[in-house]
Amino acid sequence: VITSRLLRLPCVKDVAFSRDMCSITVSDEANPSLQLLRFFAEERIGIRSFALRQPTLEDLFLQEVCA
Repeated sequence: VITSRLLRLPCVKDVAFSRDMCSITVSDEANPSLQLLRFFAEERIGIRSFALRQPTLEDLFLQEVCA
């Protein structure tokens, strides 16, 4: 349910869950962090940690191969 609501955000390209972590792939839009944090606040979803990371070479390779 939360995945489909996240995917409705314009900046969200993919959502993946693993154990107690959620990884969200976003587009290059301005302020995806702001959009996500606003979403979590409006949905009253608690966040223990929030971090941004640049895609790795493996991420970029997989994106091109799987596209």
